[in-house]
Amino acid sequence: PAYVWANRGRAYRFLGRLDEARTMFLDAQSCARRLGDDWLDCRCDIGLGVIAEQRGNFPEAESRYQRVLGRFN
Repeated sequence: PAYVWANRGRAYRFLGRLDEARTMFLDAQSCARRLGDDWLDCRCDIGLGVIAEQRGNFPEAESRYQRVLGRFN
């Protein structure tokens, strides 16, 4: 279900329903971390970063993106 939640979060984000999108990404990320799914965890951070940008919260967006980039260095 974690991938479904992430996909649903992306759909909500495209529709401008940012609160629902954030909830879906956070639920998916929690599940991904429990399962050790690094790819999905990063995907959720990117989605949450985009939402933070759309809301004008650039420090949170930067933090989310840096977390993803840090995993690949």
